[in-house]
Amino acid sequence: LMPYAPYYFSYFNPLVGGPYLAPYVVKLGWGEGLDRVGRMLEREFPGRRIGTPYASTVAPFFSGSISAVDSDRLDYVVLYAKQVQSGEPSPDFIRYFWHEQPVYAVDLNGIRYAEVYRGPAVQPVEPGVDAGPIGFRPLTPYAIISQTLTVDVLWQSQPTTPITLSLTANNTTLAEAPGVLTHRNAELLVSQHTLSLPTEAESGVHTLHLNDIPLGKLAVRGFYVPPDFGRVRDVIFNGEIGLVGYQFGPTPDYIQVTLAWRAEQDYLPDYTVFVQLLDADTGARLAGIDTQGNWPSSRWIQDEVVVNEYLVAVPPDLTAGHYLMMVGLYHPETGERLVRANGDDHWLVPWTFIKK
Repeated sequence: LMPYAPYYFSYFNPLVGGPYLAPYVVKLGWGEGLDRVGRMLEREFPGRRIGTPYASTVAPFFSGSISAVDSDRLDYVVLYAKQVQSGEPSPDFIRYFWHEQPVYAVDLNGIRYAEVYRGPAVQPVEPGVDAGPIGFRPLTPYAIISQTLTVDVLWQSQPTTPITLSLTANNTTLAEAPGVLTHRNAELLVSQHTLSLPTEAESGVHTLHLNDIPLGKLAVRGFYVPPDFGRVRDVIFNGEIGLVGYQFGPTPDYIQVTLAWRAEQDYLPDYTVFVQLLDADTGARLAGIDTQGNWPSSRWIQDEVVVNEYLVAVPPDLTAGHYLMMVGLYHPETGERLVRANGDDHWLVPWTFIKK
């Protein structure tokens, strides 16, 4: 058995078919080879998010995030021999990836034990979708504002009507596209849809619909400052969140301030944004708003640009004069403000509100 060290369980008697027959008659895999998978991922893709049903076996060798094999936003998907033999999480999930090219594979003594594929994973459809699609897979972990998004939809049988995939937010269609249907094998069909996201799409988790039937959720992210925004430079709070753009629109009743924030790192806590109307002479706070917005900072990823609109009501008894707008962030649990490199815990909008 020495040639099989240290994976002794990978030995199968060649007199009864050995590695050629074994995958068809016995369950394979007690974790053999997953150490190689973990080491490769740690070496080549440190800090990424992977999916595998054998997290406890991979974890000693990989320091990144490990989730279920069908979780959303995976960077890499690991298929293992016993999992494949059991058809988990579904036979169609496995059939789909078998038509993709693995980025890494582990063969032990003539038997394929593990394969690593680029994510994301195939997602199950929303509960209540009883007929038609059986899963879907965005080809990127999230949709990017002003760019195209390709989504594969999995089917077991030929759709009976024309199919259109759409991405919606707050009952508004952001993008839609028909599908190009291909046969992966006798048991699996895939329709591929390419959506073009508009520049006005908002960051957040939105819904994919197939012919008006909810299919699943998808995160939408932006990575640019809108071209009509005023640019802000060198305003970074705690080295974590940068203020990179702004826009304002005053009215007699409220002041609209739209800010573009950029995440300087991953894994941020949920900070609260404050936007305040100040007396230009005394600095006294006269009105303001505190909010975490619809896309809280804990969901941001490094370099993501999040555009949020804030409406500050103008006090009805506000006297004529000059007023300033001040913005910043703070910890909601303690009220402690985030600080810039120059020691300031705020930023003054370079504009004066004049009440006549």
